[in-house]
Amino acid sequence: MSALSRQDGKRPTSHGCSPADQSADAASIGGAHPANGLIVDADSIRAIVVDDDPPVLHLVSRMIVRLGYRCTAAADAIDALFHLNNTYHNLMITDYEMPFMDGLQLAEHIKRLHGSTKVILMTGHCAADLKRRMAGSTYIDGFLFKPFNLNVMRDKIQEVCRFQDSLGLP
Repeated sequence: MSALSRQDGKRPTSHGCSPADQSADAASIGGAHPANGLIVDADSIRAIVVDDDPPVLHLVSRMIVRLGYRCTAAADAIDALFHLNNTYHNLMITDYEMPFMDGLQLAEHIKRLHGSTKVILMTGHCAADLKRRMAGSTYIDGFLFKPFNLNVMRDKIQEVCRFQDSLGLP
């Protein structure tokens, strides 16, 4: 079984952040330039959100779009690996607990493929407990502790990625 095959035999699927993003993904391939065999969109920051809980995936993806970033949504780590093997993403925001592969394992894979991709781990676990478990890990660049709002997410992305906030939110 390949690294991108699911145990249930289903092929990874794309979950667009919005109808506009789905067409933007298709359009960006034509306007993108290849780098190391990957599709790279030179016009904006591209983030991937990974969460196996559909309402959380949808909400966090919409938050990313609201902050002005391009977004790909993935329902689990297998789906994320499919997208990340084909398109470069500057940022990955992933849930910690997921089927097939947890967020830390996914972060390890991504950092080996694309060391410059920043990884933010989302979790509802106790902050002190999780930070203790992750001590010494070089795969996680930051944490988002659920629940969080748009401002907290924006601040964490700016801290981890040093990105400019394109919308000037307070």
